[in-house]
Amino acid sequence: MKTDHLPPRSLSLDDLPDCLYPLIASHLPIIHSIASSALSNSWRSAWKHSPRLDLDHPSLCLSPLNPLHILHVDALITHILRSHLAPFHSCRISCYIQLSSTAVPRWVDLLNRKVAHELVLDCRDFNDAHKWPKVPWPLPHLAFQYGP
Repeated sequence: MKTDHLPPRSLSLDDLPDCLYPLIASHLPIIHSIASSALSNSWRSAWKHSPRLDLDHPSLCLSPLNPLHILHVDALITHILRSHLAPFHSCRISCYIQLSSTAVPRWVDLLNRKVAHELVLDCRDFNDAHKWPKVPWPLPHLAFQYGP
């Protein structure tokens, strides 16, 4: 008895369950996560539902010494945080530029509204970034406590 074997069907990203797209996007750098929206309709808003964001300024800024690019990074991070639809589990923001005095409080306020459970801020002046250790320093518990 002869049986015909069909060639194995190749799987595509569109075959994944919808609930996996935000999970996968959450493990990508934000630029790649947003760029994944061009892959297909299923990926279009995956980054907006990701439980974690990793916003790393060097990947968002072409020239850290140009004041226009610094304003661009501030506005871009603010836009990303405002556009995000789901609650955050964690968010990491790394900036090695001189930010405006309102940037970090604005970001913390936006994250507070999105119920972030874990927030890591690594903000240093670009010119001094090489002087600081890469290990996080413990902060007093009440220094950055926020929430209802």
